[in-house]
Amino acid sequence: MQMTSAIATIAAALGEAGAELRHVVRTVVYVLDMADTHHVARAHRETFGDSPPASTLVQVDALTPTSARVEIEVTAIVHD
Repeated sequence: MQMTSAIATIAAALGEAGAELRHVVRTVVYVLDMADTHHVARAHRETFGDSPPASTLVQVDALTPTSARVEIEVTAIVHD
């Protein structure tokens, strides 16, 4: 599922910014098909475990690139 790949991309971007997935406090996941919700939920649970960030799931008509079925954005907070 593309959710796992998207999370890996986010983890890499967070790392470049000096953050980690544990710093994520909110996710917004955009899906084309609500039938993919179980894949999204499983990947989210495997990534964030028992203390998941706040999350929102939104169904959309299209994503870019057109081959995408899921997109995820995160908000992370890192305290100095």
